[in-house]
Amino acid sequence: MGTRAGHRCTLPLVTSTPADPARRSRDLGLILLLALAARVLRIVLVADVVETEGSEYGRIATNLLQGNGYVGLIEGPELMLPPL
Repeated sequence: MGTRAGHRCTLPLVTSTPADPARRSRDLGLILLLALAARVLRIVLVADVVETEGSEYGRIATNLLQGNGYVGLIEGPELMLPPL
């Protein structure tokens, strides 16, 4: 199909309007609120336990406070985990 004589095909003019600062702040606040809710939900639903290395360092700290030296879960000096 062609165009009629004297008529041109025109596309709609698209203009961008500057973003409303209040809307941007509201959207950012909503995103942050959703992120916080996701973190709290994960903390509540997933009960993390102290893993092996963490418990080892915990025992070393306890032994240091009690004056027993740098000793972990196994008797004798701790050779595998360096001080943090």
